[in-house]
Amino acid sequence: MTPGSDLFAQLVARLRRAGIATDAEGLADALWLSDQMASGDPGDATQGQDSATIGDESPGEASGAGADEPAPRGREEPADGEGDDDGGADDGETGPTVPIHAVRETEPITLDEALQIRVPVANAFPQLLPLERALRPLQRYRPHARARRGSELDEMATAETSARSGHILPVFREVRRRDARLLLVMDDSPSMVVWDQMLEELRLVCEQVGAFRDVAVHYLRPRPDGEPGVAAGRGGDEALSPADRLRDPTGRTVTLLLSDCSGLLWGRGAAQRLLHRWARTGPVAVLQPLPQRMWPRTLLPAEPGVLRGTSGAGGRLEFLPRRRRTRERAPGALAVPVLSPTRGALGAWAHAVSGTTRFTLDAAAAWVHDRHAGAEPPPRRERTAEQLVQDFQAVSSPAAQHLSVYLSAAPLAYPVMQLVQRAMMPQTGPIEMAEVLLSGLLLRQEDTPAETLRREGGPWYDFAPGVEEVLLRRLGLGEATLVLKHCSLYVERVFGRRARNFPAMVVGYLSGEGGPPDPGESGGVPVPRPFAEVPQKVLRRFQPGGVGPAVLDAYGQDPAAVAVPSGGVPFGHQGRVVETARERLARFHERRTIRDLWEAIRLLRTAPDDERQPARTVPLRTLLAECLLSLWEARQGDDAPAEAERTARSAAELADRAAVPDAVAGRAHLVLGRVLRVVAGQSPPHSAGAARALAEADAALTRAEHLLLGAPDDLLAARMCLVDVARERYALTGDRHLLYGAQALLDVVLESWPPDGPMPRGPLSVRGALLSALAEDATQRDATDEARAFALQSVADFETVADADAASGRPGAGATSGQPPERASRVATLLDLAAARAMAAADLGAPEVVEDLERALRCAGDDADLRLECLRRLGLAHAARYARTARVTELAEADDALAAAQRLVATDDPARADLLVDRGRVLVEWAGRGGGLAVATDAVRVLREALAQTPESHPLLAERRLLFGRALRRRNEAGGALTDLHEAEWILARAARAAEDPARADPATAAEAWLERGDVLLGLASDAPERLDAAAESYHRAAGRAASAGDQLLGARAHHCRGTVLERTAGPARALESYRAAWALWQHAGAARGPQARSTLERMRALGDTV
Repeated sequence: MTPGSDLFAQLVARLRRAGIATDAEGLADALWLSDQMASGDPGDATQGQDSATIGDESPGEASGAGADEPAPRGREEPADGEGDDDGGADDGETGPTVPIHAVRETEPITLDEALQIRVPVANAFPQLLPLERALRPLQRYRPHARARRGSELDEMATAETSARSGHILPVFREVRRRDARLLLVMDDSPSMVVWDQMLEELRLVCEQVGAFRDVAVHYLRPRPDGEPGVAAGRGGDEALSPADRLRDPTGRTVTLLLSDCSGLLWGRGAAQRLLHRWARTGPVAVLQPLPQRMWPRTLLPAEPGVLRGTSGAGGRLEFLPRRRRTRERAPGALAVPVLSPTRGALGAWAHAVSGTTRFTLDAAAAWVHDRHAGAEPPPRRERTAEQLVQDFQAVSSPAAQHLSVYLSAAPLAYPVMQLVQRAMMPQTGPIEMAEVLLSGLLLRQEDTPAETLRREGGPWYDFAPGVEEVLLRRLGLGEATLVLKHCSLYVERVFGRRARNFPAMVVGYLSGEGGPPDPGESGGVPVPRPFAEVPQKVLRRFQPGGVGPAVLDAYGQDPAAVAVPSGGVPFGHQGRVVETARERLARFHERRTIRDLWEAIRLLRTAPDDERQPARTVPLRTLLAECLLSLWEARQGDDAPAEAERTARSAAELADRAAVPDAVAGRAHLVLGRVLRVVAGQSPPHSAGAARALAEADAALTRAEHLLLGAPDDLLAARMCLVDVARERYALTGDRHLLYGAQALLDVVLESWPPDGPMPRGPLSVRGALLSALAEDATQRDATDEARAFALQSVADFETVADADAASGRPGAGATSGQPPERASRVATLLDLAAARAMAAADLGAPEVVEDLERALRCAGDDADLRLECLRRLGLAHAARYARTARVTELAEADDALAAAQRLVATDDPARADLLVDRGRVLVEWAGRGGGLAVATDAVRVLREALAQTPESHPLLAERRLLFGRALRRRNEAGGALTDLHEAEWILARAARAAEDPARADPATAAEAWLERGDVLLGLASDAPERLDAAAESYHRAAGRAASAGDQLLGARAHHCRGTVLERTAGPARALESYRAAWALWQHAGAARGPQARSTLERMRALGDTV
């Protein structure tokens, strides 16, 4: 045995176990290729590149920052022997773990970044090895025409003969290869998608059985002319070849057609005629995957009989039917065996085809002839959805019936259908799925593009009209929840966590929770529409009373004419309905159980609505509108506000017409005002509809305030809502008198509060926020004293609330669900207090501001969301203190805070890019103040990531590119590579052009970018003097953009820098022109005494100018 042959044997065995068959030449090629791949470093090709610059490199210049960057600060490599120890490791070493996930279309992955793996699935055949043994008789198959034997050089015999004779005497040997070929043909009809695994396993077994020199797989589908065509793959757009080209006149080809005989080709008779042409030249059999009880309903009905093999060559079979036919067969008809995909049936057929003995077997066969006209279409009968379901249940298996019910709650993409089947009915297989696909309940979407079919792993289907609703009525709540849970996992796995996961939201509602927050509101990965539409249908199926579209479209109808929703129980007394519904609503607010809210809505909708009893009807309608409003607040995106508005308007109008107590009428107007405020929020921003809704809300709330003087709690709620409406109207109109009126209203509330009781937390916090808004408005009007006065009043209110919280340890209402109420409200108050102090001191980094932010951070505890906001504001406060004090320690503090905040933000969070830019700006400033190479490297790394997460359409793209270019320049100045300057020059040019884009039009940023680029080109001019002209041109553009922006100081700097370059390239006269332009701008800006202006004046005098 040659050295290493045992390794080759192990390699071949492993390849075969993996389903990869190869010959000696293929194995040699694979070994050579693996050696070539191992000899190179796959990382060399992408070293130094990043996602922000790949694909945008300028010719001849490097785009990366270099491969030898220092590691980020604060992250040390573990020493030998150190690391995480899970305590459960044995003597064997545990390799590094690798995350596994599906590749999405929006995440292109190359082989350098990922490794494709095989995932085990259930076998179509119970065992492959017994099936391989059953097919071994095909090794003895002899075709009609034997192939001529070839010959090849026998190297060992030639060497031995030549050595003995002393002459080169070639010795040839006969090549013994199998003559037979196997042709596996797969019917590419819509229902055959479930049998792909069977085809793959059959191909693998036939390749390993050793009976054929070649095993070919083709897919059969109709051509445009209606005749059968073949292709190499499923469902593609490539042109089809005529299926007759697969016909082998020599008889060396054995053909197996895998089909359920239900597609379009069978209905036209084209497939039967093709089988007849194939059967005339060689063995042909149809492999029918459906159970035998379904064969009579297919388009190739088989009759039972006896197949008898002959002892001659060619594998001809004789078929003797068991029953005598009443009709005469067509001339030239041939019997084609129809086999079940079982080891016994395939083994018996293999014995019969081998031709070694006269083998007889019980089998079924179908008669085909060359003039087959196909099956006549059955007469179309109008069938309702209920009748279609009943017809299916009459002939299908119980498992298929259950599967069809489960699929009614899932989007009908074939991978999702498979997932639901494996999750809900793991004991079933493709037969049950095929029964559903052939049931007539599903219709395939024919307009699905071929690329979509390949990407999503299969076709899409739709239920016949009305069938989905019929099946949903047979589905239980627990089953629907489980089906949608698996659909949500599919969405997360395929489309990512940023996609809008509607199934997950519905699962939350059905399980009694409010549902998870919608992760796709910020523009995440889109999902196909069925993933939103089907869960919505399921939700409406199980919502009590059909929450969503209005069930009672109009009030004032005769109560006897109002239809009661399914499942609703009408009550004879409205007072009992209102009392029970109010208890359910209170339980929802306490426990956040959505089912209590649904039940309250159902009760109120099913109650009699009689305007002749306004004292009972007005509270009922008011409570229904309030419940619908709570439903919308719990699940944003529902259409409940429209019904809530109609209900609240009818309640308020009835209260104004009838004699009801003021408290009842005031409550109706209060709820109407709250609903109209929500309606305004749903209108387009700054639209007339929003302004009109807010004006109506203000009128309704003002009316409620006058009616609720005897109800203190509702009166306070009405006034607080009036303040919120005033602030929203101010945001639309900019009329600060609205804020003045809201302030006066809050002053009345607080001044009329009982002196012996604690000050109310809610009104104080709201007035503090209102005063902050007034301070911001005064700041925009340059009314400094007025802004400071309002800010100080805001500080006083927030200090009162914060002190009360610290003293009692019990904040008031207003905390969001899911967070500890005390912690959330205290942190919010401290953050508002810090913002008010910053406005009062006109300094974001004032010491008392930093102190309040640190208190808020301590109060946040381990709550990630609260800590994130506190750390971000604290970092910006330290950066503002640096601008006042110029102490580098403030930059270090700012970086520490922003770095801690960065660790709390997920990598795919849209807010991460803004946080990275804030930190990058701090690091760039620190690097310019002597922070060293480590700080500059951190700045490059952070801003590179921020730039990679910034889309091309972002309005701040140019500013971020400018900042990234500065970071590269700082790293070069701190000792980085020359490639930093090359990349900086390229990215600064892109920043300038992005700022000049008419869509953004930011001349100030463009001027700064051209100015920075000129400085970088000067740094590169030592190696390439021709870059001096490019630097002068860059300074010239900077001066022009600065003039457009009206920035005289920036223009003066640009002209001065251009003059320094022109001294070296164009001579003193041209340089003097630039210096004079710079000096004029220095004087006009009032900066003639500054150091830069004096430098310009000195250069002018040195060149002979007299000023």
